[in-house]
Amino acid sequence: MNFVRQGLQDLSISRSTFDWGVKVPWDDAHVIYVWVDALLNYATAVGYNGNPEKFGATSPADVHLVGKDILRFHAVIWPAMLMANGLPLPGRVAANGWLLVGGEKMSKSNLTGISPETLTAHFGVDAYRWYFLRAIAFGQDGSFSWEDFTARYTSELANGYGNLASRVTAMTVRYFDGVLPAPGRRPSPSAPSSRLF
Repeated sequence: MNFVRQGLQDLSISRSTFDWGVKVPWDDAHVIYVWVDALLNYATAVGYNGNPEKFGATSPADVHLVGKDILRFHAVIWPAMLMANGLPLPGRVAANGWLLVGGEKMSKSNLTGISPETLTAHFGVDAYRWYFLRAIAFGQDGSFSWEDFTARYTSELANGYGNLASRVTAMTVRYFDGVLPAPGRRPSPSAPSSRLF
């Protein structure tokens, strides 16, 4: 917002300071700005200029999810491109933080990358989802370590929820002959309830 408030009027879609890239057809001294070229994939991948039914069913996005380090491109250039073509804008743009490993941003080039497949092979998909939803607040940077994942897996899932599941199972066997009773009718939100749980 601040970038636009500074007085953004026009947005150049080309660059002339280098020569690699897609040449501008009417000016050989310019190439298409790499972000303009890349952002077009959002539209073409969902059928723009080829499959209008698919495009209409998927655009605009309710939430456009991006990494915080590329927020300006997605919150300024992409909306400008959509507006220039008379297309609707996403409902909102949400930027997620960085995943830190050993205090550094997770990166393949720094060899701090950890593949999701490695984690899910060890802990399972549900534990993977639990960990990242529970341990790292959305929009902020979060630190990952195998030790933290293992500790949360043990204390929260195995000991906490595992213990609860074990107790419910034992009570079901003891008091209901191992058969879950039919669920009761849920009271309406406005009706007072005398039940604690």
